[in-house]
Amino acid sequence: MRVLAERRSGGVGARRSGGAGWAAWLLALAAVCAAGPVPAQPGPAPPGGPPPGPPPAGAAAPPAMELDRSEALLRRAGRAVEESGDEAARLYLEQARRFQSRAVNAYEAGLPGQAVRLTRLARRRAQAALAAALPASVPASVAAALRRAGALLDRIEPAVRECGGPAAEADFAAARQAEDEARSALLAQRPEAAAGHLARARALAFGALAAADSACGGEPGRARRAVGRTGDLLAESEWLAAAGGPAAEGYRRAREHHRDAVVAVESGRYQRALRQAGRAREALVRALESADPPLAHGAVEAAVRRSRERRVAAERAAAGDRRLLAEARDRQRRAEALLRQGRLPAALAETSAVGSLLDRLGI
Repeated sequence: MRVLAERRSGGVGARRSGGAGWAAWLLALAAVCAAGPVPAQPGPAPPGGPPPGPPPAGAAAPPAMELDRSEALLRRAGRAVEESGDEAARLYLEQARRFQSRAVNAYEAGLPGQAVRLTRLARRRAQAALAAALPASVPASVAAALRRAGALLDRIEPAVRECGGPAAEADFAAARQAEDEARSALLAQRPEAAAGHLARARALAFGALAAADSACGGEPGRARRAVGRTGDLLAESEWLAAAGGPAAEGYRRAREHHRDAVVAVESGRYQRALRQAGRAREALVRALESADPPLAHGAVEAAVRRSRERRVAAERAAAGDRRLLAEARDRQRRAEALLRQGRLPAALAETSAVGSLLDRLGI
């Protein structure tokens, strides 16, 4: 287990003080500590009530995985709290770290049940810290979408780490980067840009998951893992069923594809199971897009136009890696096609990708 290995080598403290990105505190926007004040712990009681939707991902995970999940959240919370300078956030984070230390001690002492209980308290306090560090100017609707994206990426990450592979690791790292860019855009009061980065983060994360599925084992194992992981993602996104409109309809279609995938894998039709699991994920992505805050068509159209103008200027300059320019051209065409289809978050995601490619070229 990574937590215990690093603890024995003195690495846990380093992990706590380090930062693995900003966006994780967005998990706390609507999922802030439902437990209220904790006995014998100083500092203010965390705000809010129980989070909407299904229980947190990994609720039935083994103790070692629970501890690692908390460590990841503590790392991200530490950086966000340091940036905010908020005193309440600092107190919550200190409490979280104390709970986590006690959880690791309990695990090492052979008390897994107590370790799980304590590490979950640590996560609640870390979420409260992240919420306290949240600027008041953040638009609630986009912030909630970013929180959901963070939870989705956290759900996908263990599967990527389990199977690995260069493609999966690269896509997932890019997904986290897009999540960070969404947060930065949100803090800069650019919600349309934030929504675009958010859509790109989800697409990259699902791509990483598909690559991880392909990297692990033979066909039966790949199919079973793909179907099982898709079921987990659908369970995590069950709130879409009550969202109404296209989001609920997309979620219903995703469920239907997943049921077909389950039947196929149980009857040994592994290729069909993989196809249906992929269709379920595609339908889920569309449902998530539909649940994003509404975007102004004119603002998205302007973003696509600016992206096209920048790409054309890069082509005329004939500067840099031709391969990256060709990829930027393809992504721009996709953005324009998605705009015509009315898929505004996805269109913004493609303009974000074009911008990233041109940034790499220094243009």
